[in-house]
Amino acid sequence: RRASVAPWLLDGDVRESEKLSALLRTLDSAPNVLVWVYHRDVCASVSEWLNAHGVGARSVSGENDVRERDDIIARFAAGEFRALVATLDSIRQGRTLTCTRNVVYAQLDWRRLSWRQSQGRVHRIGQRGTVVLEVPLLRGTLDGYMLDVLRRKDADADATVDGVERAVTVDAMRLRACLEGE
Repeated sequence: RRASVAPWLLDGDVRESEKLSALLRTLDSAPNVLVWVYHRDVCASVSEWLNAHGVGARSVSGENDVRERDDIIARFAAGEFRALVATLDSIRQGRTLTCTRNVVYAQLDWRRLSWRQSQGRVHRIGQRGTVVLEVPLLRGTLDGYMLDVLRRKDADADATVDGVERAVTVDAMRLRACLEGE
């Protein structure tokens, strides 16, 4: 999953990639952006890359203690910098980030709960505008597959809530698609 942003980030080498360029394009049209990543080292590298490209950015990960995380979030909300790069586990619960409406998933997490909770940081009571969630999908990365898995998990959860009959239909359709090689 680290390679989904840019393979060279594995070595700490911060340079251009299509995904990072897409992030810059988003920042061209948005006042601020919350960037979700999965790995701590990628979090720091993306923040560093954005700063090197003239975008004020800070990162929040498990490396920050709670007080430091709160301070960084408050400074983001106050507009001191334009991009907050955060690991999915660092601030996905109990935080309100309605100060932005723009979210980019530079990396995805396979856990549906993490996916939903990270969206809930921005899309919640107090949000005054339409929330835009972006998942840049690029060839040669796992992102398309990961997004499909998350969507299927959402559909399965919805089917469970809507009733057992629908869940069985969804599973039968998926089994048929697998058997037919789709």
